[in-house]
Amino acid sequence: MKIFRYILAFLGILTFLALYIIGSIAPVTSVYLGRQVPKKYVEEIKGLKLLRHGEKIVYFYSDGFIDIKDGMYFVTDQNVVAYNNLWEEPETIIPFETIDSLSVD
Repeated sequence: MKIFRYILAFLGILTFLALYIIGSIAPVTSVYLGRQVPKKYVEEIKGLKLLRHGEKIVYFYSDGFIDIKDGMYFVTDQNVVAYNNLWEEPETIIPFETIDSLSVD
């Protein structure tokens, strides 16, 4: 019976460590204000050429589980941007001047 306790304790520790690691590397599932977007995310966004020189992020959200490239959506001072590396065309950038109306729920 003692062996089962050790096995259960070991599995519990492994589960805790796995959840801790996933939680520490996964993007936060909330909306960031532009100045709160982590620097590593901004660097990835710039690397994907989704941000023009001088353009500033106002709101940012990612539903990617491990990597923001699995799904990120943000509003800048000039555009609305959606990106997902699984899409045929991974990036969609919509300039504000092309939007006639907008409804937010």
